[in-house]
Parts: sequence; structure tokens; C-alpha cells
Amino acid sequence: MKLLKEQLERMKQIDLERERLSRELEEIKESYKKKDEYLYSKRASVYDVNSYNLDEAIKVICYLVSIVEEKEYTYHEIELPLKESVSGSNGDFGWAYVDLDLYNHPAFRNKIKLQYICCDEEAAAKEIQAVIHEAHAMGVRSYNSKPLPLFYELLTTPAKNYVQINLNNGHKDHYQKDGCIKFICNDEFGQNYPITLININSKICDPNFMYIVDFMYYLTMMKLEKEYCTLTLEEMMEYARDFAEEVKRQKSGQPNKLLKKVIVEV
Repeated sequence: MKLLKEQLERMKQIDLERERLSRELEEIKESYKKKDEYLYSKRASVYDVNSYNLDEAIKVICYLVSIVEEKEYTYHEIELPLKESVSGSNGDFGWAYVDLDLYNHPAFRNKIKLQYICCDEEAAAKEIQAVIHEAHAMGVRSYNSKPLPLFYELLTTPAKNYVQINLNNGHKDHYQKDGCIKFICNDEFGQNYPITLININSKICDPNFMYIVDFMYYLTMMKLEKEYCTLTLEEMMEYARDFAEEVKRQKSGQPNKLLKKVIVEV
């Protein structure tokens, strides 16, 4: 009888231990589930938070570049005699040339815009207009591919008097939804050539100004530290001032004052 009682007690302890281990296993599973959800949301945040309101981003970028270059930079747009090509074939880079008659027609609104910053508005406009005039001077009709290499070179080569920021087709809202723009990592920039689509990704092609992309990526990391992943314009301006001074130090060969590093676990 005593032995039976001991066996029953032992079985009871085993059952209790089994229940305890089962609870711990469920807690571990729940913990991993929450971690997976957190990592998923973090990856989504990195993607979504990298989107900026164009108006705010341009204000911050002009402020940043003005400090670094020690000249006042302002934002401008200019329409190019281009529209999207339906086929995107035959070496047309996904674009179609628009001749002078159609380009000047008031009903034609589907033009691709070059968005840029500069410190000499007149010189920048002349540099871009020279390419436009050269294309029109060829005397070809709309949709002729002959002028397209001129624009491909224009949009993929560093300019003398301005810094290209992006391309935009203002007639189609989904290309810059809600007036937003994303700044891609410099390591991925080369993968965007040839430019076949007009989209919300920045199109900075001058290596001397790639620090703009570095800065916007830095801003994204700063956003991720915030509870709601947002920064005020004043906060972004403050970060821009600090980042600009760091860039100036690097350009002058002075020892770096390391900016705060943020590591995002993904």
C-alpha cells in the first residue's frame, strides 16, 4: 500500500513537471512569435520610413548641401521633351522623344520633369536647355529614337551647374504618391541603370553629392529610434547641420567626429 502511494505521488510529480515544461514551451513559442512579428515590422518600418515628403526632403537637402558646399542651393524643376514609351524597346530606355510642336502644345502635359538643386539657377537652366535645343535641332518627329541618347547622357552624367535629385512624371500621381520620394542606398545605386522607369526613387548620379543619399539613410535610422518613426522638420534640420559638418571634415581630411551609429536588427 505504501509503495502504491509512493508511485502515485511520483506520477503526480511527473504530471506536474510535464505541465510545467509544456507551459514553458508555449511561452518560448510565444516569445519567438513576438520576436518574428517584431522583426517583420522592423523590416517593414525600414522600407516605409525611408519614404519622405518631397517638399520637406528638399528643404533639408538644400540646407545640408548649402552648408557643405558653402553656397546657397535652391530647388527647381524643368520639363524635358520626353514621355514614357509603351514598348520600352529598341534602345529607347523606356522613353519616347516629343518634338518641338507637341512639346510646346498647351494640351500636352505628360512631360517628364527633371528635379534638381543648384546655386546658380540661370546657369543650371542653360545647361539643361542646351540639351533640349540640341534634340529639337535634329528636326525629327515625335517618337523618333535618335535624340534619346542625348537625354540618357544628361540624366546619368554629373552636371556642371546643378545636382540632379530625381525624375518625375507629374501627370501620373502613382509615380510620386502623396508627393513622396525615397533615397536608395548608394551600394544599390548602380543597379538602377539604365533608367527605364520614372519612379519615387532618387536619381542622384554625381558621386560628389552621394553624401545626400548617405544623409537621408542616416535620417531613416534616426526615425527608427523614435516611437512613431517620425522626425519633425526642425529635427531633420538639426541632423543635417551635424551631418554637413562631418562631411566637411571628411572633405578637408580632418579626423572624423563619428556620428551616432544605429544598428537595426533584421
